[in-house]
Amino acid sequence: MDYSWRLYALLYDKYSWMCKKESKKITTGSSVDKIVKEKTEKKETQNTKRKETKKRQEENSQESKEQGGQQTPGSDVDYDLTNMNKDMVYATFYQLMVEPDKYIRKTLCIDGLYYTGQNEKTGTYYHYSIIKDALACCSQGLEFVWGDVLHVYSDEYPKDETEIEVKGTFKTYKEPGDDTLYCHLVNSEMQVK
Repeated sequence: MDYSWRLYALLYDKYSWMCKKESKKITTGSSVDKIVKEKTEKKETQNTKRKETKKRQEENSQESKEQGGQQTPGSDVDYDLTNMNKDMVYATFYQLMVEPDKYIRKTLCIDGLYYTGQNEKTGTYYHYSIIKDALACCSQGLEFVWGDVLHVYSDEYPKDETEIEVKGTFKTYKEPGDDTLYCHLVNSEMQVK
């Protein structure tokens, strides 16, 4: 009796797993080309997306610089500090103090806490919006003149520490007999938040 076919069947069953694994690793030339092409296309797509994203970021950055950094599109406000994070507000206030001439006649919108102060010599009241920085350690304020100056303090103004939003035109001025340069928002609109 010929048992060779049984031996072949036995060996095939026992070692066929090796052949199957090896066959998974073997690829034809067209399969290799296909894989290389897919990988290349994927890489090119990723590079194209990166370039497009970078280009958009550069365009947005340039557009932002041209608009003074913080302009809200479609509004009559040149610098809307209400849409900035606390660090940007602090940086913008710093720029207002260092380069006030750059901001003269620009419209600003700010929000903060209302405070008032009185010059004891003249009896004049000054109204401020106080803005705290990210750490709440270095508050800064900006004086504002509400509308046409006909609003009566304290009847029409909110209490100190009330949250307000102010929109007005930036202007610098000097008090009589004082060489200090002050800044404030004039013709301002104020509303309690």
